[in-house]
Amino acid sequence: MTTQVCRRIEDGTAARSSRNEEKLLKSMVRKNLAIGLVITAVITTLSVVMADDGSKMEEFRMSLMVGFLVTGAVTGGTWLLQRKRSAP
Repeated sequence: MTTQVCRRIEDGTAARSSRNEEKLLKSMVRKNLAIGLVITAVITTLSVVMADDGSKMEEFRMSLMVGFLVTGAVTGGTWLLQRKRSAP
């Protein structure tokens, strides 16, 4: 009887820690994504404002493209690293 109770307790603890790790992973990825998008918006705005030669649309497209690529790479990298660390 006591071994069954211990197994249930261990299973519940393992399930809870797994859920906590998933929440932490999701929150870190969301945090990195949010920070990346804010930085992209700021850099894009500055690039467009500072464009002197009338190439504002080109600057806008280029800044967005680079910003989204960097944000995606950092967010994806964080997601992969955290997923590998939490794997058994």
